[in-house]
Amino acid sequence: MTSISILPVTNSRDPFFTIEQQQRLSTLMAAWREALDREDPFPTVLKTELEALVEAELMASAYRLQSFDQSTGA
Repeated sequence: MTSISILPVTNSRDPFFTIEQQQRLSTLMAAWREALDREDPFPTVLKTELEALVEAELMASAYRLQSFDQSTGA
């Protein structure tokens, strides 16, 4: 069984993870949960897109932290 981590999305302006990406991630997460609830397979193409968006959000989190550190001189 494959595990997918759920990351919080703020739906705010973010130079590292756009509102469009946030909305698509939310849509795909809802579809994934529905498929799980129905015990239906989640389409591979959507799973691949979801995993890519989760990875992009993870990288955006790292970029936000790096940007914050640079702006505060940490």
